[in-house]
Amino acid sequence: MRRRAMTVVLAVALAVSTGVVAAPGGAGAVLLESGSVDVLRSLDATITLGSSDPTGTVVLLVDGAVRYSAPATPGAIFALEDVPLPKGSHTMRAAVRSSAGMVYSDAVQVVVWHPPVPPAVISPAGGYAAAKANLVLKARADTTQLVVRLNGAEIGRRAVLPEQVVNFGTLNFSRSSNTLEVIASNPVASTSANFNIRRLDYPWPTGVVIDKSDFRLYWIKNGRLVKAYPIAHGKASTPTPVRIWRIDAKYHTDPSSVYGPRKMRLFKKAGSSYAYTAYAIHGTNQPWVIGTRASAGCIRMYNSDVLELFPQVPLGTMVQTRE
Repeated sequence: MRRRAMTVVLAVALAVSTGVVAAPGGAGAVLLESGSVDVLRSLDATITLGSSDPTGTVVLLVDGAVRYSAPATPGAIFALEDVPLPKGSHTMRAAVRSSAGMVYSDAVQVVVWHPPVPPAVISPAGGYAAAKANLVLKARADTTQLVVRLNGAEIGRRAVLPEQVVNFGTLNFSRSSNTLEVIASNPVASTSANFNIRRLDYPWPTGVVIDKSDFRLYWIKNGRLVKAYPIAHGKASTPTPVRIWRIDAKYHTDPSSVYGPRKMRLFKKAGSSYAYTAYAIHGTNQPWVIGTRASAGCIRMYNSDVLELFPQVPLGTMVQTRE
């Protein structure tokens, strides 16, 4: 719903005893009765003439251009509604043109706003988080303040500039689904946007979780989701087993091979120890298969992704594959 524009009252009078500046010709004076204003898209303005003012023409000037004019008679009141203005700062004056010359009011700066554009969520990315995550937002156009609520509770507010990136610090997410509400505002309007953040379930504070259903590998470190990577997994005839694994070997491989440039061997739990298997997390020389069931059971990643993940994951890192 559109908010009403604020009203600027412009009074034009001949009484030089009011202390205002006299007209260039010495015959009259113009008095501006209001200060700077912030408005939404348009403004209302009232120009009031004094009873001893001369007959002539009254005008409303915005950035030097005439936006309204009418015959002026003593004591006349001109109520202007919804005068549209472009977004940004504008200089407004009232003036009376008579035989004595042109008399201007003092200048008023009017700032015209539009409703704020909802912010962008930089982190947590993709609508996923672990138990903890830094909340990083990017303010958008017409925004001077961001207020954040997580599951109904306010967790912070910041004064911002458009396009500013703001870190709200670490948030603790509840299990399952979380609602992040962000209210972007400026002096005259506000916009509320809701973002759904799904907390991942995972068995260890640090480890790799592979969800076959959404073709994603999640790298979690110290209770924080570092990154989610797209993957390919086993074909229907050679499915990737659902189980707990441990990375107990890492290899540099031929970048042009089926394994791409890196491979991390998955060992399966066997009693109190872990046993070698033919399964691994590795790159691929067929990047077009990512996001599909394409392998003999291994987890395939884009080569650039496996090169990024490989040095972060130490030997002994636990891995869970699940449907």
